[in-house]
Amino acid sequence: MSAGELPLAEARSPGALRSLGVGLRLAHANFLRLYPLALLVGVALELVGIATDTATVLAPFDRAPVQLVAHTGGSPSLLQFATYLVSTFGGLLPLLVTTAVIAHSVRARMRSEPARPLASLRRGARALHIAVATALAFSIVPVAAFWFPSTSGDSEAILRTYLWVLPLSLPLAAAVIARWLFAVPCAVLEGRGLISAWRRSERLGTGRQLPTFGLVVLGGALWLFGFGSVMSVVGYLVMRDGHTALTRATPSGWSVALEFARVAMVAWFHLCVAAVTTVYFERVRIAKEGPDAEELRSVFT
Repeated sequence: MSAGELPLAEARSPGALRSLGVGLRLAHANFLRLYPLALLVGVALELVGIATDTATVLAPFDRAPVQLVAHTGGSPSLLQFATYLVSTFGGLLPLLVTTAVIAHSVRARMRSEPARPLASLRRGARALHIAVATALAFSIVPVAAFWFPSTSGDSEAILRTYLWVLPLSLPLAAAVIARWLFAVPCAVLEGRGLISAWRRSERLGTGRQLPTFGLVVLGGALWLFGFGSVMSVVGYLVMRDGHTALTRATPSGWSVALEFARVAMVAWFHLCVAAVTTVYFERVRIAKEGPDAEELRSVFT
């Protein structure tokens, strides 16, 4: 058995930290097959952002709120709300779409079957609407937490509101994500619709709320204090150059290289998180329900 395969007996232990280790190992053992799918998602969203003139050096759709308010004549409060929503949604969408397009291949490797990237991509594409809806659901609490204080008046009142809203909102946001963490794998691997996938995720997570919450918090911390910091530096370097691949001016080779490096690094992070999510979903499902018929055939044939 190669490093990228996971025996069924090992999959029966649904520990969150063990799933983290197995997911990272599996993602890198099958890197040449899985990473192109994650990179395809990142590049596709970047191209959509460039084509719609909403991309920035940090995210594909960050300029969309400004354009929305410019075309609708909306209020500054609407601009702030839209900015928070698009920023949060734009950060979560690539992660969930990556989970959708690699979930089938990750499960195949867990069952000692060959990964089929094209088949995995097709299955993920069919669940794209569920990834979009789940990303919006995940964005609700962070958006409310950042936007609500800005409506409270003067700057001192806003600061005081932030001091109690943000500490409460961060664990609440993690709890919301943990509740529907398995929605995309449920949709892709079990062929479920949106509401069915959300309810299935809730049922599978019952009794495992704390470790699932901890896994979500750990992933968020790694992003905020690791990749997020690196991406901010990259964005600063690109903007300092003054001619980016996202402007109408002719970009320099330096800025193009930096922007591609950002997309490539974010795709790697998304691949790791998506693989861990899929592995954890499979482990929890097997621990609660036992192996399905297809898994049993893979063991005894």
